[in-house]
Amino acid sequence: MGRPPQAPSISRLSFASVSVSCSEDLTFLTSFAERSLEGRLFVWTTRLLLVTRLALSDLRDVLSSRWTFSMMNTVALNVEENGRSSVYAHMPYSREGSQFLKLGSWSRKFRLFLRSPFEIFNEKYENFHGGYVNITSGVWAPFWDEKEVMAADGSKVKEYSGSDFMALDTIAKALNFRIRQVPTKDFVEVTRKVEERVSFIASIYYVVLVNRLERHDFTYTYQFSYESFCLAKPGLRPQWESLYYPLAHQVWAGTVTVLVIVPLVLLVMAHLRGRWDAVRTSDLCKLFLEVFKTFLGQNLTQSTFRATSARLVVTAWLVFSFVIGVAYRGNLTASLTLPVYPPRPETVADLVETVERVNMPSYGGDWKTFFTGSDSPIFQALGNLLFIGPSIHEGLNLAREKNLRYLEYTIAQDFTDVNGQTKLYIGKNPIFPSPAAWPVPHDAPYKPQLDRYLMMFVESGLYNKWVEDLIEKARRESSRKQEQQKKNDQGTEHLEDGPRALTVRHMQGPLMLLGFGLGTAALIFLAEFSLHWRFLCALRQT
Repeated sequence: MGRPPQAPSISRLSFASVSVSCSEDLTFLTSFAERSLEGRLFVWTTRLLLVTRLALSDLRDVLSSRWTFSMMNTVALNVEENGRSSVYAHMPYSREGSQFLKLGSWSRKFRLFLRSPFEIFNEKYENFHGGYVNITSGVWAPFWDEKEVMAADGSKVKEYSGSDFMALDTIAKALNFRIRQVPTKDFVEVTRKVEERVSFIASIYYVVLVNRLERHDFTYTYQFSYESFCLAKPGLRPQWESLYYPLAHQVWAGTVTVLVIVPLVLLVMAHLRGRWDAVRTSDLCKLFLEVFKTFLGQNLTQSTFRATSARLVVTAWLVFSFVIGVAYRGNLTASLTLPVYPPRPETVADLVETVERVNMPSYGGDWKTFFTGSDSPIFQALGNLLFIGPSIHEGLNLAREKNLRYLEYTIAQDFTDVNGQTKLYIGKNPIFPSPAAWPVPHDAPYKPQLDRYLMMFVESGLYNKWVEDLIEKARRESSRKQEQQKKNDQGTEHLEDGPRALTVRHMQGPLMLLGFGLGTAALIFLAEFSLHWRFLCALRQT
């Protein structure tokens, strides 16, 4: 039975009105309850009066088993054979539990007579009288977290924490109900139980999306969710290349060019002075060697440059070498001790251009539908990159290997070292700011009570205080655990902070350069020794 096309207009017209339904047919009343629920014909402010002539057992059954009659603002007027009519209502929560109550009677002679302290249409959800309320949630710290602890009798029980649990627990105490959590396997099932009305509240932080509103309602939007993304921090450049990175490519190219030009200039100056014939190959090698060793900060052989013009060129070269050397050594020291990370994606536009795919847990299907249906080309590209699969921990581990609140909490708890350094980072610009609330069934009659208390939490700043305290607590516990682990592994009492020592990993470049130089020198020595040996052998034969 589908929803009638005129349902929205009927629902608007029925707001704060009294609707009357008359029937003696139990099948019709059952069908009416189902179709009115599917079509969302009634809200709590709609008062529904059923006028019927059913056996008391049938009336009790239909009033207690159908959401429209049991949970909504419904009263039944049952016409009896003696000409009198009795007024009945189902109270899902009362001092005696769920009850089928007779509120009074009506007759033409005595009119309306009420036999209970209740009004005909009374508020059912200001006091739950200690009854159980089914809720669903999921482990989504810092909003909702759970862990098993040992009870006094030795049994294992679940202990709950988190900002949303604190909010729900406070509301439960105010409205006098007990929480009964319905088990779920993932966040898709959390809201599906709400849609099926097995769960009355999904007391967990959910973003309000248009496609979600088609399946269930939301409470008061007590938070704004600034959806962001998390990536692994870009890795540092290979340490064995550290000798090259202190200067830019253009500076290296200019330095090598000047290193070649200066000896050539000195050679041309010697030629112009008429000494070209006196310059031998050994003199040319000596000239290049003098320029190169001064570039490395070695002593200058002054007797090589006797002319004033040559000394001016050498002076300019020494100044150039000094400036380049100081700049190089300073940048090299900084790059080894305080490395600078390469640029990383911080915006949605950067994200879609950089990564190959974006991982989200099972609830990400709604986000994929939302993004792919957007008019923004960037959101459409993001929707095409979305991959629904791993859990949030698996996704964060995958992000760390491959390349706002919950991300902050998870990173603080599981991806932070003893010094407070994180292995992951959160993008500066959010993907999509959107309101967040608790999912509840469509037209839930107890929604005004939830909204009122959630609004109090927001206006007092209590909810944000809960979240901030939980994140800080997770960060402290993570640092304490890792520090204790280091103490156990190293057998030390305390790890003192001090100057950061350079390790073999930092000195890979110089060591590899030294090894390369020694290896090259050895090969040249062997080649020279081989040629010299052959030359001696040839002389002996002659």
